[in-house]
This record gives sequence, structure tokens and C-alpha cells, in this order.
Amino acid sequence: MDSKFEKIKVLESSNTKKELDIKLYGDEQAKDVLKFHKQIEEYKKTPLVCLSNLASKWNIGAIYVKDESKRFSLNAFKGLGGSYAMFRILCDELNLNPDTTSLNDLLSEKYKKRLEQIEFVTCTDGNHGRGVSWASGLFGCKAHVYMPYGTAEVRAEAIRKVGPAEVEITDLSYDDTVKYALEMSKKYGWILIQDTSWDGYEKIPTWIIQGYLTMAYEITEELEKLNVIPTHIFLQAGVGSMAGGMIAYFVEHYKNKKPIFTIVESNIADCIYRSAEIGDGKSYSVGGAPTTIMAGLNCGTTCSLIWPIIWNYTDFYISGSDEMAVDGMRAYAFNKGEDLKIISGESGASTMGALLGVLAEPSMEEMKKKMKIDELSQFLTQVSLFKGLNALEISEYLSKTGFKIKNYKKNETVFFRGDALKKVIIIIGGTAHGEMQKFNGDTIIINQMKSGEVLASAFLFGKDNIFPVDLVTLENSKFLFFSKEKYLNLIQTDKRLLLNFINEISNRSQHLSKRIWFNFTHKTIEEKILSYIKENSENGKIKFLPSISALAKRFEVTRPALSREISNLCKRNILTKGENGIYLINSINLIEKNI
Repeated sequence: MDSKFEKIKVLESSNTKKELDIKLYGDEQAKDVLKFHKQIEEYKKTPLVCLSNLASKWNIGAIYVKDESKRFSLNAFKGLGGSYAMFRILCDELNLNPDTTSLNDLLSEKYKKRLEQIEFVTCTDGNHGRGVSWASGLFGCKAHVYMPYGTAEVRAEAIRKVGPAEVEITDLSYDDTVKYALEMSKKYGWILIQDTSWDGYEKIPTWIIQGYLTMAYEITEELEKLNVIPTHIFLQAGVGSMAGGMIAYFVEHYKNKKPIFTIVESNIADCIYRSAEIGDGKSYSVGGAPTTIMAGLNCGTTCSLIWPIIWNYTDFYISGSDEMAVDGMRAYAFNKGEDLKIISGESGASTMGALLGVLAEPSMEEMKKKMKIDELSQFLTQVSLFKGLNALEISEYLSKTGFKIKNYKKNETVFFRGDALKKVIIIIGGTAHGEMQKFNGDTIIINQMKSGEVLASAFLFGKDNIFPVDLVTLENSKFLFFSKEKYLNLIQTDKRLLLNFINEISNRSQHLSKRIWFNFTHKTIEEKILSYIKENSENGKIKFLPSISALAKRFEVTRPALSREISNLCKRNILTKGENGIYLINSINLIEKNI
């Protein structure tokens, strides 16, 4: 099915999947490649950036971006493929065993003169050429780089700056420039190092693709530290070499937990999208001389070597306009909250632009379901009851619970003390608090609950399944309900769910103990404030939520008395009042209070 709007169009794969032998791009090969890259002095693992604020905005569990702007001195991942392939080529040329030859061995005085005589040639739209130029300088070789018609001179100059390559902008399309580079290699005996393939030219492209595996290995290594299994992976594609190699690695690595793969292209050079649209299993070229600001995706022919992998394992294809890429660049550059800003070119930002297009456009609702970009399930990955489960697993379990979502207005009483607790309830938007009425009519605030919290989990099962307090919303809020009987059946089938529930009620019991301790041991208002700061501060900041008045009720003190003590803490430089009701905490002075 093809669903589209102004910026992007999305195509669901119609292919019946079959298993391929993809061990060439598996974990063991990735380890060997990484071993080589670590020998390069400039090597440093590039960051995997978590955009928590952006994910929260769209009710998604997490968004991770591999920031290749910090790769070597190239600010692009292409150097990974070029350097590894060049290493393998040179080992072949010098009859050396790549498994036992180190980078230092190759760069020794013994081989210097021979390396100086070797010349490489390639066609590029930019970053691959930079990688080849840089790598040729690393090995002491010569290089020739040809660029297609319409390439900006600044991109050619960027290639010259990183290495010794001679660079020429042709009057040919990308595909024709590739043919020209091939002709020049035959004419002068240069070695063609191209990141695409055709019949008879597969060995070097294979090495280039394997070179990209360092990036994939770094990603899985970081995600495993976080106990995260990705559910969706968006990959940009020109000829598709990087995308296909990454897909193969992740399929091999995650096996039966394979993520959903989406290929993103420019709509002017979308050879993969159009091949999938035809759907006969063959790859087709896009003719002409396409132009797009996504210069790295300006390729009209798919890499034949990698096409079977793309065809067999890709789930969705996106073809997008230049505006899609611009949206992605803006999202990276103008991140809000504590999200790190990412400097990205148009091609690299295309995947973020595509994701935002799917999430933001109302006409994409049906496609989101097909893509299983289930905002609720993604959100629940961060909820205690579902810790360790990915969104696809949660979505499957939710379908078995008969869940419902209800909206409530600000200051609405959702439950009264003594109401029967018949459902598992999770706040998925807004905030609420529990309150009790004293005999004199005064209200006591028991605790505040925010989005992502489970309500009254300790009271779900047992003798008295009733709400212990009145539950009142503090803003327009949204609650998720599902059957506790069906939930009980689920936790008996999945140990992770069972352990999560045990941890949830245990943590709630501990929290209650702390509250009792707080109420009975902290006599002064100042001590109560300081204890509240210790338990609720984030990143050296505190906001007295939901308001000073509500907090006064919770502390069972008057509002003026509470405000006065907060002012005193500011005067003593324990707190500094900031904007929007946020106070900065002077940690040193706070520690001196021994709280």
C-alpha cells in the first residue's frame, strides 16, 4: 500500500521474506573490522545520542541517533568503508594476510615506495570521495576522484582538504560518472574503489560495506549497555550499500527480534523505492541527472551486491522531498530541553525528517499502524510494569488486555477513597495527586503522581482492593485502563512482567515507608523542604510541584509559612530562584545541612 502526502510517500513491502546467507556482515566480521579501525590513531567511537525530549513529545519510548559527524576528521561514516576496503586491497596487492597484518606493518618503511606507486579512482557525490581521499593519505597512495554534474565546488574542495586526491567535477550524471571512473581505471591501471557493484565487480564493494559494520557494532554495544533492543531502524540510501550492510548486521545480530527496517531516499533519485514499487524482485535504475539537496542520496542505480538483502529484509520504503531533509536538519539543530544538538547534512537528516513526517501528518495514521509505530506501546517501554520489553512485545500484550483510554479534565476527581480497584491503571498524560479529608474539613495531600506512574499497584490484589485516597487531576490528563484478571494471566506467562510487578509493589512499599519517616521525623518546615529537595531534584534543579499551595497542604503547614522558609533558603544561598518556578540548588550548601 502506498500512502503519501506533500513531503513523503511510504510504501509497505509486498515481498514474501526468505532467509539469506548474510554471515559476511555478521558479528564476527564486524569485530574484525573494528579491530582494524581501532588501529587508526584518529579512531574514536561516535556517540549514540538519545533524544529524550523529542521522544517524549511524540509519546515514543526513545529515539537514538548515531552521530557520525564526529567520525575521524571527515565528519561522516564513509571513511569507515573506504579505509577498510583500501587496507584489504593493499594487502592483496602486497600478498599480505589481512588477518595477521597490522596497520603499522603496512605503513612500515618496507612497503612505503610500493604504496606510493598505487593509485585509486572513484566516483562520488561527496562523502565517499572524502573517505577515499583521506584513506589514500593514510596509506601514502594516490587517488583520483570524479564527481557528477551539478556538484558544488565547495564539495570538491572538501575532498582536497582531507587528503591528496585529485578531484574533477564532470558534466555527467552520477551513474555515468561511475562508468567514466571505471574507464579511467582500465586506461591507466588505477584501482577502482567504488561503493556500488555490478557483475564482475563485487569484491571491493563487499569490503566497503563490511567497513561500515564498525558503526553497527558500536550501536548494538551501546544499546546493550542500556538493555535496549531497537524496534525500528531508519536508514538513508543512495546506492544502498550502507543501508543493506546495516540491515544484514542487525538481522544477523538480533535474529528472531529483528527490528522493522525503513529505507529513506530522495524522491528525485529513489531507485530502491521504485524497484520495490514494481515488486518483481529486480532492481531498476532512475535515469537522467537527478538533482537534490540530499547530495549523498543522488544515485540512480542500486548496488547489485546488496539489493537481495534490501529486497528481502526491508519492511517499508520512504521517498521524500528536499523539505523532508530540511525538517530533519531543523529537528537536530534546534533540539529542545536537554536533548543534544546534532550537526547534520541533508542526507544524514533525511531519516529524522522521514520519521517526523510519519509521526506528524494526520494522513499517516493508518500507515503508522502498519509500521507499528504505536505511540502508546513506545511510551509504555518507559513504564515500570513493562521494563525490558520492546514496543512490539508490549503492543502484542496490550491487545490481550482489552485496554481503554479515558480523558479527564483539570481538578476532576477520578476516584474516591473506598472505590473498588477493578483495573490496572497507568497515567499516560498529565498529573494527579492523592488527597484525604481530615475531620475538620482540611485537605491533606498524600502524594503526587505524574505521567508514566501506575496507580495503587499495591492494592490491586489482596483482601481490600479499594482506593486508599481520593484521586484528583492537576491538569487535563489521560489514563490507561486494562483488566487486572487478564494482566494476571499475562504475568504468569512472561517472567519479565512478573518481576516488574514485584518490583513495582516493592518500590511503592518503600516509598510509603519513606513518607512515614518523613512525616514523623521532620519537625520543622525547613527540614521538610530540604528532604523534599533531596528526593525530587533533577540535574541540580527543583520545582515545587504542583504548586506552593499544594505542597503546603502536603506538609500540613500554611502557604505563607512555606513561602517564607523557601525565601530564607534563597537568602542563605541554598536555593537560587530561576525562571518558570524552577529553583537552582547550591549542592555544597545543601550538603552542609547534612540532609
